[in-house]
Amino acid sequence: MRMPRALQGLLLFLATLMAVTGQAKASPLNVCIDENPWPPYSFLQDSGSGAPPALKGFTVELASLALNALGEEFRIHRLPWAMVHQKARSTLAAERCDLVWDISSTPERREYLLFTDPIYKLHYTLMYTQSRFPHSVPIRQMADLKGWKTCGVKDYNYGNLPAQLTLQRADSIQDALNKLQRQACDFLLIEASVLARGKVMGLYTSAPLGCIELGGMSKSYRLAVSRQAENAPLLYANLRKTLDQLRRSGTQAELARQYQVATPDCRERLE
Repeated sequence: MRMPRALQGLLLFLATLMAVTGQAKASPLNVCIDENPWPPYSFLQDSGSGAPPALKGFTVELASLALNALGEEFRIHRLPWAMVHQKARSTLAAERCDLVWDISSTPERREYLLFTDPIYKLHYTLMYTQSRFPHSVPIRQMADLKGWKTCGVKDYNYGNLPAQLTLQRADSIQDALNKLQRQACDFLLIEASVLARGKVMGLYTSAPLGCIELGGMSKSYRLAVSRQAENAPLLYANLRKTLDQLRRSGTQAELARQYQVATPDCRERLE
């Protein structure tokens, strides 16, 4: 991908800034992501020829472009999601997560993380097996969900859920899909675009599914800098500037097209 002129100007500015402030890091930044695949944003792709799988995705490329533009060396660690948050709080540089990718903002998380502006937004949907409801789902409004069993995924931040939704947490997306197939759950609450892309890539398997969009239920995903990271305020400010420039230059939109970032249309919608 050819580097836009606007981004070239930003790189020159940042190089000058680093030379003046002397803030170049002596050791690579530790970047942490969830060990579970999150396609098309972060996932492992078979490289062929016996080589280890390569980490790919919209967020991986966008964030890597931003950090490379800042002259920051970094290492990516795939960890259990609960451990990512634990390490983001650490004051010890060797074990700290300096940055976290593909994360939503909450008041609790803002106590130990500095969040960038959103890099994408996902809408929540209720997934169901078409064999269970072949013609129509017997719910028409949010209040009708009471009494139905809905699965979610352990450790995921679902934000403020409607009172009618009580989640039974599964260990993983695939585990939740298995519960859906066995009718241990009637519905699965998840971002439909992530599930659809994961199925295309062979990361998840399930019977044919239908979806119901939940009106007003969406979540923005961001990058975040640990407040404990070295020179955290400067890193955060420069990261925000660079991400904004990548957006203005059209690079972010091009990556979204490349990775087919889109939300599937659902036949039904609940308000």
